[in-house]
Amino acid sequence: MKKYPSIERLENIMSALRDPDNGCPWDLEQDFKSLTTYSLEEIYELVEAIDLGNPELIKKELGDIFFHLMFYAQLAKEQNLFDIEDIAETISEKMINRHPHVFESGNNPSKDISELKEAWYQQKSLENKKAQSSSHKSINKSWVQSVSKALPAFIRAKKLQQQAARVGFDWSNQQDLIEKLKEEVSELSEVSNSDDQDKKADELGDILFTCVNLARHLNLDPETCLRNSNSKFINRFSALEEAYAFDHEQMANASIKELENEWQKIKKLSDIS
Repeated sequence: MKKYPSIERLENIMSALRDPDNGCPWDLEQDFKSLTTYSLEEIYELVEAIDLGNPELIKKELGDIFFHLMFYAQLAKEQNLFDIEDIAETISEKMINRHPHVFESGNNPSKDISELKEAWYQQKSLENKKAQSSSHKSINKSWVQSVSKALPAFIRAKKLQQQAARVGFDWSNQQDLIEKLKEEVSELSEVSNSDDQDKKADELGDILFTCVNLARHLNLDPETCLRNSNSKFINRFSALEEAYAFDHEQMANASIKELENEWQKIKKLSDIS
Protein backbone atom coordinates (compact mmCIF):
# COMPACT_ATOMS: atom_id res chain seq x y z
CA MET A 1 0.00 0.00 0.00
CA LYS A 2 1.29 3.44 -0.96
CA LYS A 3 2.09 5.58 2.06
CA TYR A 4 2.00 9.36 2.15
CA PRO A 5 4.87 11.23 3.91
CA SER A 6 2.50 12.97 6.33
CA ILE A 7 0.94 9.64 7.38
CA GLU A 8 4.36 8.02 7.78
CA ARG A 9 5.41 11.01 9.88
CA LEU A 10 2.38 10.55 12.14
CA GLU A 11 3.15 6.83 12.46
CA ASN A 12 6.69 7.69 13.55
CA ILE A 13 5.40 10.25 16.06
CA MET A 14 3.02 7.65 17.49
CA SER A 15 5.81 5.10 17.79
CA ALA A 16 8.01 7.65 19.56
CA LEU A 17 5.25 8.53 22.02
CA ARG A 18 4.88 4.83 22.85
CA ASP A 19 8.62 4.12 23.07
CA PRO A 20 9.15 2.19 26.36
CA ASP A 21 12.35 4.06 27.18
CA ASN A 22 11.86 7.60 25.89
CA GLY A 23 8.11 7.88 25.25
CA CYS A 24 5.48 10.04 26.94
CA PRO A 25 4.37 8.61 30.33
CA TRP A 26 0.71 9.43 29.63
CA ASP A 27 0.71 7.79 26.20
CA LEU A 28 2.53 4.75 27.58
CA GLU A 29 -0.12 4.07 30.22
CA GLN A 30 -3.01 4.11 27.73
CA ASP A 31 -4.76 1.01 26.41
CA PHE A 32 -7.76 0.32 24.18
CA LYS A 33 -10.27 0.84 26.98
CA SER A 34 -8.76 3.96 28.51
CA LEU A 35 -8.71 5.71 25.14
CA THR A 36 -12.42 5.28 24.44
CA THR A 37 -13.53 8.15 26.70
CA TYR A 38 -11.15 10.55 24.98
CA SER A 39 -12.20 9.27 21.55
CA LEU A 40 -15.86 9.98 22.30
CA GLU A 41 -14.95 13.50 23.43
CA GLU A 42 -13.15 14.08 20.13
CA ILE A 43 -16.17 12.89 18.13
CA TYR A 44 -18.46 15.34 19.93
CA GLU A 45 -15.95 18.15 19.42
CA LEU A 46 -15.96 17.37 15.69
CA VAL A 47 -19.77 17.52 15.66
CA GLU A 48 -19.62 20.91 17.36
CA ALA A 49 -17.09 22.18 14.81
CA ILE A 50 -19.36 21.02 11.97
CA ASP A 51 -22.35 22.74 13.59
CA LEU A 52 -20.29 25.95 13.74
CA GLY A 53 -19.39 25.56 10.05
CA ASN A 54 -15.73 26.36 10.73
CA PRO A 55 -13.49 24.56 8.17
CA GLU A 56 -10.27 25.16 10.10
CA LEU A 57 -11.79 23.84 13.31
CA ILE A 58 -13.26 20.85 11.45
CA LYS A 59 -9.80 20.06 10.06
CA LYS A 60 -8.28 20.30 13.54
CA GLU A 61 -10.90 18.02 15.10
CA LEU A 62 -10.58 15.50 12.26
CA GLY A 63 -6.85 15.51 12.95
CA ASP A 64 -7.50 14.65 16.60
CA ILE A 65 -9.74 11.76 15.54
CA PHE A 66 -7.16 10.58 13.01
CA PHE A 67 -4.54 10.62 15.76
CA HIS A 68 -6.77 8.39 17.88
CA LEU A 69 -7.08 5.98 14.94
CA MET A 70 -3.29 5.84 14.71
CA PHE A 71 -3.09 5.36 18.49
CA TYR A 72 -5.39 2.31 18.37
CA ALA A 73 -3.41 0.94 15.42
CA GLN A 74 -0.14 1.38 17.34
CA LEU A 75 -1.54 -0.44 20.38
CA ALA A 76 -2.65 -3.32 18.15
CA LYS A 77 0.68 -3.40 16.34
CA GLU A 78 2.53 -3.70 19.64
CA GLN A 79 0.39 -6.75 20.47
CA ASN A 80 0.87 -8.26 16.99
CA LEU A 81 -2.88 -8.00 16.33
CA PHE A 82 -3.06 -5.72 13.27
CA ASP A 83 -1.73 -2.40 11.98
CA ILE A 84 -2.98 0.68 10.13
CA GLU A 85 -2.71 -1.04 6.73
CA ASP A 86 -4.84 -3.93 7.97
CA ILE A 87 -7.47 -1.43 9.09
CA ALA A 88 -7.47 0.28 5.69
CA GLU A 89 -7.67 -3.05 3.86
CA THR A 90 -10.55 -4.28 6.06
CA ILE A 91 -12.67 -1.18 5.54
CA SER A 92 -11.91 -1.17 1.80
CA GLU A 93 -13.17 -4.73 1.43
CA LYS A 94 -16.19 -3.95 3.57
CA MET A 95 -17.18 -0.94 1.45
CA ILE A 96 -16.79 -2.90 -1.79
CA ASN A 97 -18.92 -5.77 -0.45
CA ARG A 98 -21.58 -3.38 0.87
CA HIS A 99 -21.83 -1.50 -2.47
CA PRO A 100 -22.23 -4.14 -5.21
CA HIS A 101 -24.34 -1.61 -7.16
CA VAL A 102 -21.20 0.51 -7.51
CA PHE A 103 -18.30 -1.95 -7.72
CA GLU A 104 -19.75 -5.01 -9.43
CA SER A 105 -20.24 -5.26 -13.19
CA GLY A 106 -23.73 -4.37 -14.36
CA ASN A 107 -24.22 -2.07 -11.37
CA ASN A 108 -27.39 -0.05 -11.09
CA PRO A 109 -26.66 3.34 -9.47
CA SER A 110 -30.30 4.42 -9.83
CA LYS A 111 -31.49 1.68 -7.44
CA ASP A 112 -34.06 2.81 -4.90
CA ILE A 113 -32.51 4.08 -1.63
CA SER A 114 -34.76 1.86 0.52
CA GLU A 115 -33.62 -1.18 -1.49
CA LEU A 116 -29.99 -0.17 -1.04
CA LYS A 117 -30.46 0.16 2.73
CA GLU A 118 -32.05 -3.27 2.93
CA ALA A 119 -29.22 -4.77 0.84
CA TRP A 120 -26.75 -3.10 3.24
CA TYR A 121 -28.45 -4.66 6.26
CA GLN A 122 -28.56 -8.09 4.60
CA GLN A 123 -24.85 -7.96 3.75
CA LYS A 124 -24.03 -6.77 7.26
CA SER A 125 -26.05 -9.65 8.75
CA LEU A 126 -24.22 -12.12 6.50
CA GLU A 127 -20.84 -10.73 7.56
CA ASN A 128 -21.75 -10.97 11.25
CA LYS A 129 -22.83 -14.59 10.85
CA LYS A 130 -19.56 -15.47 9.11
CA ALA A 131 -17.55 -13.71 11.82
CA GLN A 132 -19.42 -15.49 14.61
CA SER A 133 -19.13 -18.82 12.85
CA SER A 134 -15.37 -18.46 12.39
CA SER A 135 -14.91 -17.53 16.05
CA HIS A 136 -17.10 -20.47 17.17
CA LYS A 137 -19.53 -18.12 18.91
CA SER A 138 -23.25 -18.75 18.97
CA ILE A 139 -24.99 -16.90 16.16
CA ASN A 140 -27.29 -14.15 17.39
CA LYS A 141 -30.26 -14.08 15.02
CA SER A 142 -31.93 -11.13 16.74
CA TRP A 143 -31.72 -7.94 14.72
CA VAL A 144 -32.42 -5.67 17.68
CA GLN A 145 -29.93 -7.36 20.00
CA SER A 146 -27.22 -6.74 17.42
CA VAL A 147 -27.53 -2.95 17.90
CA SER A 148 -24.58 -1.79 20.00
CA LYS A 149 -25.28 -1.00 23.65
CA ALA A 150 -22.49 1.57 23.63
CA LEU A 151 -24.38 3.97 21.33
CA PRO A 152 -25.92 7.14 22.77
CA ALA A 153 -29.51 6.41 23.78
CA PHE A 154 -31.17 8.49 21.04
CA ILE A 155 -29.06 6.93 18.29
CA ARG A 156 -29.60 3.43 19.65
CA ALA A 157 -33.38 3.97 19.89
CA LYS A 158 -33.47 5.07 16.26
CA LYS A 159 -31.49 2.03 15.13
CA LEU A 160 -33.68 -0.32 17.15
CA GLN A 161 -36.77 1.15 15.51
CA GLN A 162 -35.21 0.88 12.06
CA GLN A 163 -34.49 -2.80 12.63
CA ALA A 164 -38.06 -3.47 13.80
CA ALA A 165 -39.43 -1.57 10.80
CA ARG A 166 -37.62 -3.97 8.45
CA VAL A 167 -40.25 -6.63 9.26
CA GLY A 168 -43.13 -4.15 9.21
CA PHE A 169 -43.28 -3.56 12.98
CA ASP A 170 -43.74 0.17 12.60
CA TRP A 171 -46.29 2.96 12.73
CA SER A 172 -48.16 3.53 9.46
CA ASN A 173 -48.29 7.32 9.66
CA GLN A 174 -47.07 10.37 11.59
CA GLN A 175 -50.46 11.33 13.01
CA ASP A 176 -50.80 8.00 14.82
CA LEU A 177 -47.41 8.63 16.40
CA ILE A 178 -48.45 12.11 17.50
CA GLU A 179 -51.51 10.59 19.17
CA LYS A 180 -49.25 7.98 20.80
CA LEU A 181 -47.05 10.78 22.12
CA LYS A 182 -50.07 12.48 23.65
CA GLU A 183 -51.01 9.17 25.26
CA GLU A 184 -47.52 8.74 26.74
CA VAL A 185 -47.53 12.31 28.09
CA SER A 186 -50.90 11.64 29.71
CA GLU A 187 -49.54 8.49 31.37
CA LEU A 188 -46.60 10.45 32.78
CA SER A 189 -49.00 13.12 34.05
CA GLU A 190 -50.93 10.46 35.97
CA VAL A 191 -47.85 9.36 37.94
CA SER A 192 -45.96 12.67 38.11
CA ASN A 193 -47.06 13.40 41.68
CA SER A 194 -46.41 9.90 42.98
CA ASP A 195 -43.37 8.81 44.97
CA ASP A 196 -42.60 6.02 42.49
CA GLN A 197 -39.47 7.33 40.77
CA ASP A 198 -39.06 4.13 38.76
CA LYS A 199 -42.54 4.48 37.29
CA LYS A 200 -41.96 8.13 36.41
CA ALA A 201 -38.64 7.25 34.79
CA ASP A 202 -40.33 4.46 32.85
CA GLU A 203 -43.07 6.76 31.53
CA LEU A 204 -40.59 9.51 30.64
CA GLY A 205 -38.47 6.95 28.81
CA ASP A 206 -41.54 5.95 26.78
CA ILE A 207 -42.06 9.60 25.81
CA LEU A 208 -38.45 9.97 24.66
CA PHE A 209 -38.61 6.68 22.73
CA THR A 210 -41.79 7.85 21.00
CA CYS A 211 -40.18 11.22 20.19
CA VAL A 212 -37.32 9.39 18.48
CA ASN A 213 -39.85 7.34 16.51
CA LEU A 214 -41.70 10.49 15.47
CA ALA A 215 -38.44 12.13 14.39
CA ARG A 216 -37.65 9.07 12.27
CA HIS A 217 -41.03 9.29 10.54
CA LEU A 218 -40.47 13.00 9.91
CA ASN A 219 -37.07 12.15 8.34
CA LEU A 220 -35.36 14.11 11.10
CA ASP A 221 -32.43 13.12 13.31
CA PRO A 222 -33.44 13.44 16.99
CA GLU A 223 -29.87 14.05 18.15
CA THR A 224 -29.51 16.93 15.69
CA CYS A 225 -32.90 18.35 16.67
CA LEU A 226 -31.94 18.37 20.35
CA ARG A 227 -28.52 19.90 19.62
CA ASN A 228 -30.25 22.68 17.67
CA SER A 229 -32.68 23.28 20.54
CA ASN A 230 -29.75 23.39 22.97
CA SER A 231 -28.05 26.03 20.81
CA LYS A 232 -31.29 28.03 20.54
CA PHE A 233 -31.73 27.94 24.32
CA ILE A 234 -28.13 29.03 24.89
CA ASN A 235 -28.53 32.00 22.53
CA ARG A 236 -31.82 33.10 24.08
CA PHE A 237 -30.76 32.61 27.68
CA SER A 238 -27.50 34.48 27.01
CA ALA A 239 -29.61 37.34 25.63
CA LEU A 240 -31.72 37.19 28.80
CA GLU A 241 -28.56 37.42 30.91
CA GLU A 242 -27.42 40.36 28.79
CA ALA A 243 -30.76 42.12 29.35
CA TYR A 244 -29.97 42.00 33.07
CA ALA A 245 -26.36 43.08 32.44
CA PHE A 246 -25.28 39.59 33.56
CA ASP A 247 -26.36 40.46 37.10
CA HIS A 248 -27.45 36.96 38.11
CA GLU A 249 -28.47 38.07 41.58
CA GLN A 250 -30.91 40.53 40.02
CA MET A 251 -32.21 37.75 37.76
CA ALA A 252 -32.71 35.45 40.74
CA ASN A 253 -34.71 38.14 42.54
CA ALA A 254 -36.94 38.84 39.52
CA SER A 255 -40.31 37.14 39.35
CA ILE A 256 -40.87 34.33 36.88
CA LYS A 257 -43.40 36.59 35.13
CA GLU A 258 -40.75 39.27 34.61
CA LEU A 259 -38.28 36.73 33.28
CA GLU A 260 -40.91 35.20 31.00
CA ASN A 261 -41.89 38.61 29.59
CA GLU A 262 -38.27 39.35 28.76
CA TRP A 263 -37.87 35.85 27.31
CA GLN A 264 -40.85 36.39 24.97
CA LYS A 265 -39.31 39.67 23.72
CA ILE A 266 -36.06 37.87 22.99
CA LYS A 267 -37.92 35.02 21.30
CA LYS A 268 -39.79 37.45 19.01
CA LEU A 269 -36.55 39.18 18.04
CA SER A 270 -34.83 35.88 17.29
CA ASP A 271 -37.80 34.68 15.22
CA ILE A 272 -37.66 37.90 13.17
CA SER A 273 -33.90 37.64 12.63
